[in-house]
Amino acid sequence: MISFQTDDDNDFVTLPNGNLAMVTDRQAVAQEAKHFAATARAEMIHAYDEGIPFLREAFSKQPNLAQFEASLRRRLLGTPDVTGIVSLTIQIEGETLKYTATLQTSYGTVTING
Repeated sequence: MISFQTDDDNDFVTLPNGNLAMVTDRQAVAQEAKHFAATARAEMIHAYDEGIPFLREAFSKQPNLAQFEASLRRRLLGTPDVTGIVSLTIQIEGETLKYTATLQTSYGTVTING
């Protein structure tokens, strides 16, 4: 896999010569998985039914962690070159919902946080 590299703010990374930076293999899959996990349902006009239902599952007064986990698992498994989920931990810290996922990919194992 090859993809444009993005930074922590999800902006494209440029090289000193002005060209866009690229990522490949495990790093590209990890980046794409984080992007897939951050996509809200109905956000994409050509894939309206895909994404995580954040408003219903995560941002309500009583977050439904089981439903959020199920949605996140489906989304991560839909990432190109992800072949399985080794582990997935979801936790609430104060008012922040966090996850750590270890994914099996075509290029080896990667861990992402969100």
